[in-house]
Amino acid sequence: MLFAKYYRPMCIYSKTILKQEENAEDIVQDILMSLWDRNDYKSIGNLKNYLYTSTKNRSLNALNRKKIDVVNEDVLDWENNLLIEEDDLDLVKEKVKVVKNIIEKLPTSKKKIFKAVILDGSKYSQAAEDLGLSINTVKSQMRQSYYFINERLKKNILFFTFIYTLF
Repeated sequence: MLFAKYYRPMCIYSKTILKQEENAEDIVQDILMSLWDRNDYKSIGNLKNYLYTSTKNRSLNALNRKKIDVVNEDVLDWENNLLIEEDDLDLVKEKVKVVKNIIEKLPTSKKKIFKAVILDGSKYSQAAEDLGLSINTVKSQMRQSYYFINERLKKNILFFTFIYTLF
């Protein structure tokens, strides 16, 4: 039942990250098989969230292992890439809106670097060259930007949890 419901949407999500259908299918099969082998999926509070988070993490790990340099703005705007059930669409749009608002609150220099690396898909070295900065400055600013975003997202997690339980 889990396979029938989630396999195709998880493959599509993984493929948006990897840009390779075969690897995406392997990752999703591994996730579903490990869940089946553990036989504890009934104890997972939000199974859908768990499956998509696992898909994202394993896909990003595969990118890092293979040094595939593919970053796509659509991954951040993932409501357009997933087969989302109608009742989940508003919640997803709200989450994306919150993340975009947080990114817009970054200080100007950090925002430029963050957008160059994450949204435009530039390597740190390319972003440094384009912005006239050292690579260490880009790395430092990215680390600070991630911290800034994560701290603000933590404040919203209770809000998301509450809203999600309504749906």
